[in-house]
Amino acid sequence: MEYPIPQGLLEPYVADEDVEGLQRDEELLDLSFAGNLGAYTLTEWIRDGGTRYERNSDYYLRAVGAARDDRSLLSAAPYFETARIEIIPEQSSRVAALETGNVDNVSLPPDRGQQFINDDETMVVLEPTPYNTILSVNMRDNGWTFGPGNLFRATAFRQALAAAIDKQQLIEGILNGFGTEHVTWQPAFSEWFPGTEELTMWGVPDDGVYGAEPARDRAKDALEEIDADYRYDGDTLVGPAGNQVELELYYNAASPTQELAAEFYRQEFEANLGFTLNINAIDATPFSENYWSGSPGEGEELVETIDGQTVRWERPSPANPGPRSVTAEEAWDLSTIFGLNTYPRNPLTNESFFDGPNSAYNPVGYYPEFDAQAVFQRMREAETRAELPMLPRSCFSHSTRNSPTLCSRSARTFRATTPRFAARSPTSQTGSTSPDGTRSNRCHKPTVPTG
Repeated sequence: MEYPIPQGLLEPYVADEDVEGLQRDEELLDLSFAGNLGAYTLTEWIRDGGTRYERNSDYYLRAVGAARDDRSLLSAAPYFETARIEIIPEQSSRVAALETGNVDNVSLPPDRGQQFINDDETMVVLEPTPYNTILSVNMRDNGWTFGPGNLFRATAFRQALAAAIDKQQLIEGILNGFGTEHVTWQPAFSEWFPGTEELTMWGVPDDGVYGAEPARDRAKDALEEIDADYRYDGDTLVGPAGNQVELELYYNAASPTQELAAEFYRQEFEANLGFTLNINAIDATPFSENYWSGSPGEGEELVETIDGQTVRWERPSPANPGPRSVTAEEAWDLSTIFGLNTYPRNPLTNESFFDGPNSAYNPVGYYPEFDAQAVFQRMREAETRAELPMLPRSCFSHSTRNSPTLCSRSARTFRATTPRFAARSPTSQTGSTSPDGTRSNRCHKPTVPTG
């Protein structure tokens, strides 16, 4: 992570050439030099347990509320004396905590949304978020576990996968209609969204590309690109030994919604592409540590020739440990476990995903098939906001054609809130969260804020 540091903090270490001292400086390590512009101050962090907060009586927006009638509510902010976020791993347990009154604010699974909408004791808000729901494919050497070759590396096969999934049916049948089709790395509400006229609408039956015929046509194109004997035997995709292709899909064991989606993907791929999936439940943490993240490579492991160009991984990390030959400990094919931020407020941040094979975040081993680095460099060099729009839109149009991940929907968060929390009375607040960031909050005995 990169962030600006006040020059005055660095000058003594630069003058003394004290690298070790700089690396041990607690003010830099915990970012305390940045102060606290937030409404609450962190008082306790319990690993895998949660966090505790106290009200920041010096919250700067209080002065804004006191000075402006149209912001007068801010004069009493923050509204809670204390706040607490706890980790509740199980989705059902989070919902049960809301039903029993143990929490006051919780994100809901889509299949429980209507229940709480109809409940007079709760208020449900559907919040658009910058996060997407994706199906990731492993293009590294330990991907495509079925046999030789790795069809995930062929753009045409990734397009085939995207064309085989009915996103509208996924949203209606599993998400109860709460969601929108997602075909590129920006939600439709983003300023940088290219517009549907510039995009191939993968998996959208009405206006896009969906079904067995377009999916298999692209899959057959992909078969010509790899040096392995895959073919169609009737409607079945078979490998060199003549048996049906079987791949491994992993989903979050704590998410019934992901389980339903995994089964839906299995049915769609079998019907439209002729291969099958073995569906595996796994907790997010071991998947992240053993499948998603890899130990960084060393020396010559970090150099690869790609399209005639020598590429070096200067800063390998678990999120991008090196070329495709550098892998995580465990092999995998497809995963629904992680969604990612699309950063619609600052498209340049997406360089972490797309700025070349050696970008900061690339667990799947994606090698861009367009000059992504040139696009991001031009974005960095833009001197006015007016120069920007066409550059990120171009990048996201390319990402749709390349399909490095299979975007299925723009995520929305159902947040159910009890009346006492919704009223934002000056109370003490406690909260909880799941490993995937789903939060619950609890209010306790009201207190009067001071200051």
